[in-house]
Amino acid sequence: MEGIQSSRQDDAFPPANPRARTVLNGKVVGEETEEDKGLVDVGWDRATAGQLVSGLDNGDLWALIRRFNKQLYHVKAVDGPLPGGLDLWPTEEEEFAPEKLRSQVERVYVTVVTGLAAFAKHVARLRSWNERNRTIAWMAGYYIAWALNVLFPTLLTLLFTLITFPQFRPLLFPPAPLAAVSASTGTLQQPRSGQLDSKDSLTGAPETYKGEAVEHEASNLVTGLAGLAAGTAIGKGPEESRADRKAAEGIAVPDVGDVIAGAGDAKEVASGKKPREEVDKTKEPVNQAVWEKARPVMRGMASVVDVWEMFGNALSPTPPFGIAVRLRLAGVIASLLLVSLFLDERLVYKSTTFILGFVFFGQPVLVRGFEMLEQLVPNWQWYLEPRNTILKGAPTNAQLTLTLLRIGEAHKAPLPAPPSRGADEPPPEGPTTPLAADNIPIEVSQAELDSIQHPDPAAEAEAQAQKEKAQEAKLKKQHHFLNFVKATARTGVSTVFGADKVRAKTLGDEHAKRRLGVLHHPKEEVCNGPTTFNVRYQGKKGRIIISTHATSPCVAFVPGSDEKGEPLWSIGLSEIRELKKVGALGTKGRLVVGYALGMEIVDGLEIVDGEGTARLCTAIEKREELFNRLVAMDGQKWESW
Repeated sequence: MEGIQSSRQDDAFPPANPRARTVLNGKVVGEETEEDKGLVDVGWDRATAGQLVSGLDNGDLWALIRRFNKQLYHVKAVDGPLPGGLDLWPTEEEEFAPEKLRSQVERVYVTVVTGLAAFAKHVARLRSWNERNRTIAWMAGYYIAWALNVLFPTLLTLLFTLITFPQFRPLLFPPAPLAAVSASTGTLQQPRSGQLDSKDSLTGAPETYKGEAVEHEASNLVTGLAGLAAGTAIGKGPEESRADRKAAEGIAVPDVGDVIAGAGDAKEVASGKKPREEVDKTKEPVNQAVWEKARPVMRGMASVVDVWEMFGNALSPTPPFGIAVRLRLAGVIASLLLVSLFLDERLVYKSTTFILGFVFFGQPVLVRGFEMLEQLVPNWQWYLEPRNTILKGAPTNAQLTLTLLRIGEAHKAPLPAPPSRGADEPPPEGPTTPLAADNIPIEVSQAELDSIQHPDPAAEAEAQAQKEKAQEAKLKKQHHFLNFVKATARTGVSTVFGADKVRAKTLGDEHAKRRLGVLHHPKEEVCNGPTTFNVRYQGKKGRIIISTHATSPCVAFVPGSDEKGEPLWSIGLSEIRELKKVGALGTKGRLVVGYALGMEIVDGLEIVDGEGTARLCTAIEKREELFNRLVAMDGQKWESW
């Protein structure tokens, strides 16, 4: 429990209480007593001074929480033991949603793609001879091992050293900014963004908070793939794509799914072919197969990233997690090292080729063998999952984040929300942490390093001039039309939301009630938490109050703005069985509202108690922070849906 420091400032929060009831790795730690007082709501804006978690930089903590918010949508409480005492494992019946698939693709980029890119650039640096002494040392070690016929044991020794002794990792693989190194030559290169600010991104783009640049890269990658898929659906050529991009610059409303789905047929009709809709018997089966395979693909990507994150957190554990898993991995490598010293090369070759042949030609025997294995050990696949064997007890990033949130709750100091740059605040002009040539392993001069850290003023001015010229030409052609379209959309959206107020009040329409208040007005007062949140319930304005008093810890909805009013409903924290994030508007609605009104849309949260009663709260201005508090406060163990 000493792994977190209180986020108090000027005694705004009560002191950390070691008896506070929380869950750590699935175990209840401590109990509250009757004299314990609940958390005082002073707002998170006063709780961000100093380091929040000992042993973890605030920038890394914010990145963990930001990615946690995007990864989790729906959790349910479960009973019984879980692998490694950790929860948040995805259930077998996990729901598929395009937004979840997008989240998993972004996770793959942020963790796996950047990790593989870093490895590839390390290899390129060694091969480039730009770091002469290091390359000579690696080459000497390789050929000495080759000459002594101990190449494989030497490789295992290297892995054992990297796992067991973290201090050797930067010596053997000195880090350098990813965007500054060419993957083909291993030498210094100009970052794609034109300047070098972020160290862990592939573009080097500027960022206000650590990890933002690589997250933006992941989001733009998904958007780019979606645009490529849309272009493929309508058979758009390269010249057409470039022309469309120029013509549509500045238009914020993209094509929606149903338009793209029929784009292929529309193209064929435009080419003089007859519609195939009535006679085409392949369309429905193919579409169904695509949606059926989308869920396994999403789960497969999630499994790969989970294992990657578990390995990372095992090799570099964050408190309160220890080094037990790292020592287990080192033990496995040590065992393989001992075996490799006595293995004959011919025996390895013969065994490998025999097994390959048996797998290829022995299907009847293998099928029968698997049937017998299923009878003897019905859950044999369970033992093949790394989380149940060598990585048991190593958390994913989501599980690590949840543990830190739980520790914060136990200390009466809930972790505040990550800071974010305002919509009107531009990114930093230059690098936030300038690099010196002496601080990077690549042999370059300070002048060469400075040339890639700062954007070229001439190139920036030329690009800005071209952009303004294109924008001016576009506005001349489209100004009146776009203004008409936007004004029409704004009128339509305003009419719909105006009618919602009447329908909700007079007719009691549930859909209208759900849409009330979803447009956030910056001038409105926002409750900054951590115990009070502005919400609506069945269209009524009110506040969600989280009470942590020892007598009756609960979450309640109080109508109006008076926190001491009579609650409309109340749920004990221990009675919460399900939490589900709910979007305020559909995809099309969000696109139209964002284009027409340019306003932020606030979403909702559904809370289900032990009796199955669901209470949907909408227009929650700090929905992610409320979700994180509820999921971390009591003794439930969760699984992801």
